[in-house]
Amino acid sequence: MKTVTYLKAYLLNSTSANVELALKDDTKNIRMQSKLIKKLEKVNNSEVRYELKKAQKYNDQLTALRGGKYMFRALDAAERSEKSAASATETQGITKPALPPEMIGFMSSPKQVNITMNQLSGHLDAILACADRDAVNAQKGMRKVTTALQYLSNFNTSAEDKKNAHALLHHSVADKDFCIFGNNNIDTDVQYDAVMAHLSTIKSWLDKNN
Repeated sequence: MKTVTYLKAYLLNSTSANVELALKDDTKNIRMQSKLIKKLEKVNNSEVRYELKKAQKYNDQLTALRGGKYMFRALDAAERSEKSAASATETQGITKPALPPEMIGFMSSPKQVNITMNQLSGHLDAILACADRDAVNAQKGMRKVTTALQYLSNFNTSAEDKKNAHALLHHSVADKDFCIFGNNNIDTDVQYDAVMAHLSTIKSWLDKNN
């Protein structure tokens, strides 16, 4: 990590620099998500129109944190923390810090769930407009789709929608778990056709919920 990043994070308190550092560490990741959520709460309650830009920036940074290296472990910790008051969960020799209750409450609020569903719909529209697999891979939007589905699997306000989001995320597509395409390119036209068909299914599910 470049020294300038540390300087921006700790001396200038740069949000972007802190997000970059948080992507490298479980505990920092979760703490930074909590800070961003507090920032989101503040701008969402503001009447000033320019705050909309800040809200989008913080949402994008949250997506990056959730979609980074530690996303699945962090979200798994959140799911487990709802079932247990323990502050950490031991899995495969890794201690996973639980998300604070207030953070879980914010992320599972109807407003934030609706924001995520609307963002997911936009990501789907952008990918479905792609003419071929090269265009999909170049756009790099699949991670955003799988991240949003993972979010909805953990924090949706409807138990039925949680179940459906989880099923869509882990549906078999071209003999692969769909979530794998969040981290890997589409390699063949067969995969491309299967992925696009599944994305259309996800879009139909979202449209029925709106």
